[in-house]
Amino acid sequence: MYADETGNLDYDGEGKAGASAYFGFGTAVFDREHGPELFNRMRFRAQAERNGVSLLAGFHAVNDQARTRHDMF
Repeated sequence: MYADETGNLDYDGEGKAGASAYFGFGTAVFDREHGPELFNRMRFRAQAERNGVSLLAGFHAVNDQARTRHDMF
């Protein structure tokens, strides 16, 4: 199971760079082996780096270029 959050717990994005007035969370549950999918995403990251996309902090849609988001999804 994977879980992630988005937004601000105080629901106040005003004056905070990149902040949101919303908060939410999501989960993903894999009911069987998902190693191949994880490996393919690692290969995708390596390809992006090879193409000059700097991913020092990993992927994050708010920071990714449109091309990276398009290629990812």
